[in-house]
Amino acid sequence: MRQVVFFCGSVILVRYRGTILMNGTLSREYEKYTLGLALFDLLPVIFFLLSGILIWKMYGHPLFLTGVIACFIGGLSKVIWKLIIVTAKQDRPIFNKVFRAMMPGGFVLMLLAVIISACTRGGSFLASFWHGFTMMPAVIFFIAGIAGMFCMGYLGSHMDRSARSNWIEECVNAASQLAVLNGGIIVYTGM
Repeated sequence: MRQVVFFCGSVILVRYRGTILMNGTLSREYEKYTLGLALFDLLPVIFFLLSGILIWKMYGHPLFLTGVIACFIGGLSKVIWKLIIVTAKQDRPIFNKVFRAMMPGGFVLMLLAVIISACTRGGSFLASFWHGFTMMPAVIFFIAGIAGMFCMGYLGSHMDRSARSNWIEECVNAASQLAVLNGGIIVYTGM
């Protein structure tokens, strides 16, 4: 949450949660980010992309795929942001802003695709979707993935931006996305 912007000559200082950023220089809370953390952040992004493509192949609405790609771009921008922090030791908040715009936008598009499909295809789509979601043992993976996503929401609002907190959030995110991917593979292959 940005609080105050100061203009000091040509340097812009932004107070952000108690830290001061100067024209893209790195705040202290990001100094301990590592290359391993930045690269590990790529795992849930890839898992999400793969599960999104599987779901799209099963239900086939182009708006759903557009939403998946938007979310992928958002997640990839967050990875790039962390890589810049680690390698160049600079904060480029534009990548974080892309993440914050593309992720919710992508999820809205995916939800719209499901609603449109339900309205145009009727009960057969909903029955097929529900059957796939509740198929054993896929339902166990889907529930674990959804629980992990709720946990991430909690962690994101209750933890700081330290490397330690980021590792915890990314491990939960990777496990959640992997669980959803496993559930999608089970439904897709009809196991």
